[in-house]
Amino acid sequence: MLAAIIATLLSSTGAWAAMFGHGGSPAAEADQASGGATIDTEMLDRTLREMVDELYKGVAASGAKGTQTQTVRLEGVGWETPDGHIGGTSALGAYLGERLGIALSEKSEILSPSETRGAKGFFGTIVRAIYKISKAGVRLTLRMIDGSSGGVVSEVTRELGYEIFPGIGASDTTPPQSGEAEALAALVDKSVGGRSSDFGLRVSTDRGTYGSYVEGEKLTVLVEAEKDCYVRVYHVAWEERTFTLLFPNKMEPEGFLSAGQVRRIPGPGMGYSFEVAKPYGVDAIIAVASAEPFEDQEKVSSRLSDEGETADTTSSGVDSVDTTNDYVEEKGVDEERFEEIVAKGLIIKEEPGSSGLGGVTDFRSQSLVPATQSPLGSSGKARATCYFVTIKKLL
Repeated sequence: MLAAIIATLLSSTGAWAAMFGHGGSPAAEADQASGGATIDTEMLDRTLREMVDELYKGVAASGAKGTQTQTVRLEGVGWETPDGHIGGTSALGAYLGERLGIALSEKSEILSPSETRGAKGFFGTIVRAIYKISKAGVRLTLRMIDGSSGGVVSEVTRELGYEIFPGIGASDTTPPQSGEAEALAALVDKSVGGRSSDFGLRVSTDRGTYGSYVEGEKLTVLVEAEKDCYVRVYHVAWEERTFTLLFPNKMEPEGFLSAGQVRRIPGPGMGYSFEVAKPYGVDAIIAVASAEPFEDQEKVSSRLSDEGETADTTSSGVDSVDTTNDYVEEKGVDEERFEEIVAKGLIIKEEPGSSGLGGVTDFRSQSLVPATQSPLGSSGKARATCYFVTIKKLL
């Protein structure tokens, strides 16, 4: 099951909360709480230091210009699925990220994903890592990325034998509900990974592209673009088949983003927060940016300004699009609709032509844009994605 976010709006009438997701499986929680895993930290740290040394030698040998290796931004350690997709992380990935941060700090100053201090270019120099489970152990790959170009400057791969992780179980090495996480990763890769962008766009949690959180911790989304644009940030709870428009929202209705601005969501002093809660699992955060206003911009703004308005579309065979929780949310999303939202960033669609039906539509049977209108297409569009996982800490 996927992670739950609690979005809390503080108002004069007291605390208000809405939860994305539903309760977890007692059996899955018991498996997570079983413990028993141990790690040979001394051997792991020695191996990571060797890998980091090789990574920096690769940077020097590459002769890459503009790579600022005196400060680096660690974006986490992602899990590679058996099919080769990168989908969130796990308790093991989170632990590897902690130890990797220590090893990197011996070479450079480590910036958190939310810091811009010392970063040059588009998010500065980034260290990103992925791991996959193999017969021999854990195959870990470190990559040094030039944030301005997105190119890999240096890469190191090492097989970490199971002797480093005695007693570790499958529930620690893979994300909770790894089957759902794998399906989501494949869908994101298909919808986002294969699409070209006209300009740079990056979305991250405040703990990186593969952020890990435990129950009760607060999550912040960060988004940055290299040109002025309109941006939308979606939270995808794939087990529930729900898309929620996190930004813009009723508290922050302005979705315009200036070039080079690192936008924090929630913004400082906005009076609401995202609090991570059970069940354990992986969710995706997807950003879609456009150089022009989105075609449903007026409709979304109208929904966000009307207290508790709900557009019931159940008569056309799908669940509702509503704003009862101060966010525009679409339920009952299938794979086709997922790809449509990611392609164009539209979450509210009118019936083509003048049908007089208003918001009552069939999302699956109608095109997103009437034939008489010109869709935005790929021009002036950009997409980015990241993941976060709710876990029980490994140690």
